[in-house]
Amino acid sequence: MAQLTEEERDRRDRIFHPYAWEQRKRVKDTGVRFAHYTSAEVLVSILKRKQVWMRNALTMNDHSEIQHGFDCLRSVWNSNLGNAFRQVLNDCFDGLSAQVEQAFGSWEPSMFRDTYITCLSEHTEMDDAHGRLSMWRGYGGRNGVALILQTDALFVSGEGPAAYATKVLYADRAIFERHFKDFVNGLRAELDYLRTLERDYLAWRIGWALRWAVLATKHPGFSEEREWRVVSSPSVDPASSPIGEIETVRGTPQVVLKLSLKGIPANKLDVLDLSKLLDRVIVGPCEFPDVTASSLHAVLTESIEPFSEQKVFLSEIPLRL
Repeated sequence: MAQLTEEERDRRDRIFHPYAWEQRKRVKDTGVRFAHYTSAEVLVSILKRKQVWMRNALTMNDHSEIQHGFDCLRSVWNSNLGNAFRQVLNDCFDGLSAQVEQAFGSWEPSMFRDTYITCLSEHTEMDDAHGRLSMWRGYGGRNGVALILQTDALFVSGEGPAAYATKVLYADRAIFERHFKDFVNGLRAELDYLRTLERDYLAWRIGWALRWAVLATKHPGFSEEREWRVVSSPSVDPASSPIGEIETVRGTPQVVLKLSLKGIPANKLDVLDLSKLLDRVIVGPCEFPDVTASSLHAVLTESIEPFSEQKVFLSEIPLRL
């Protein structure tokens, strides 16, 4: 396939992933940063190794990960809107809907057992002084910290391990249906353009869009997290996925994928160079905040070059743990 221009890639992203396209544009236009809430122990490991771990979706705190997205898609698929969707596909090419089903079905078994995720949360200026209490309680434990990254953290393209970033859609079935309707209407409006694309590519691209609709949909009860997730599936991209190794996390041995943060040219998050993209570290409410902050400052000084500015801040939330 010929190399696509930036304008062409942007057009296709807007057609096949309208919600994600809109959210990426919003974040880039407004300069929203990203926070990774975790424990001080894990952050020290991230800084020293310049590496972040992606964990299997089955180990996430939301026990309905993936299943909720499937349920929303299944509800739409068996509705009148699903019929309208299949009609649009078949208006592009006769029998295309069956080909899309086949493409999507080929990924379905691996979505539950072979989806690895690392999560970030949108971070605004209002969060700089305090962080967010719900995130400290949910992910920080008794010694929580937040690694704050610049806007560019999720929007660097290149060649390398297959890890893809997207905004989470917090949706019940009704909200999901509204977004799916926008997707169908967008396809219908671009029929003439879609017919110029190669049929097998179109079937794959629409099947891929359905896959991401499943992987990026989460129960609306988690909406306060403002999550962006980075996702990789070794069975889908066996030759280019991040390296997987067995590690013990909170007592449970499991395979984790390891993304480099050393600035090696690669795809999306793992192209990060922490010395350029680190904005700050916020130490959350904990028993020994000053000790934690000074230790993290020392690790930052040792691990990240150049490091000349004070980037460690204490949360001002007056919470006693």
